Amino acid sequence: MKKLPGSLEIKLHERLSKNDILNVLAEQMTILEETFDIQEFKLFSFLECYIDGKKQALYINDSNGIVSSFTSNTQHNIENTSKTVIKDGGKRIVSYDKSFDADKIAKTIHEIQAFNTYKYSFNNVTVMPASIINSIIQQEENKRREEEDRLYLISQLKRKQEEEKKAKEHEEYERPLKLFISNKIKESGLSEMDFKRTISSSCDYLFSVSTKAKYFAEKPELFEKYRDDRLIRYSIKRQDGKVGKVEIYTEDGKLIFKQYKTLKLV
Repeated sequence: MKKLPGSLEIKLHERLSKNDILNVLAEQMTILEETFDIQEFKLFSFLECYIDGKKQALYINDSNGIVSSFTSNTQHNIENTSKTVIKDGGKRIVSYDKSFDADKIAKTIHEIQAFNTYKYSFNNVTVMPASIINSIIQQEENKRREEEDRLYLISQLKRKQEEEKKAKEHEEYERPLKLFISNKIKESGLSEMDFKRTISSSCDYLFSVSTKAKYFAEKPELFEKYRDDRLIRYSIKRQDGKVGKVEIYTEDGKLIFKQYKTLKLV
């Protein structure tokens, strides 16, 4: 990877302790300070972790991923504590303390060693060899996809069953009306087209109580008898094509009464 001007590469290929690494970093930065009057630094690095000589990865159990970075307490609102800015009249004077505050680093380390609050932050993280992490992640991903596929198939099956149930219910709902119309067409001796053109004005279920009340207005005893039943209304054309007669049937095709056009039909 090509480095941009202004960046110095530091590579430590050996497995080292934090003391060794901090010593090298302190050495290199001090060389730059003393030799070139460098004042401040930025650091972009990858920290590899080892146990028993094997590279380790931090596996996130609940999300099937790895920890690629985390923010420690000292990184919150971090600032250059070695930098001092004072104003002398209207002039701004900046100075830098080049001394190494070993006590500050020791304090940070001792506080974590005495009471490691990060254990609670990482309670869903497991340390495992980096060499097997990709395989574990892939296995978990495969399990997740298999579970998604299983749930999808279940949902599709359930949807299909619901659709079949609705279709069957609709078929059951329409069957008496279709059978009634089919019988009327047979009785007429006409084709379905001619039957609809010359005889049938309309034919449908009658189940609304308010609509029944209009048809049964002069037959209160029949209204009470069939108030809660689903009936069939059959409207028959006159020669002028308008409705001349209405016949009310039970669901199984039994005639209840005929009504000639004596009221305004709905």
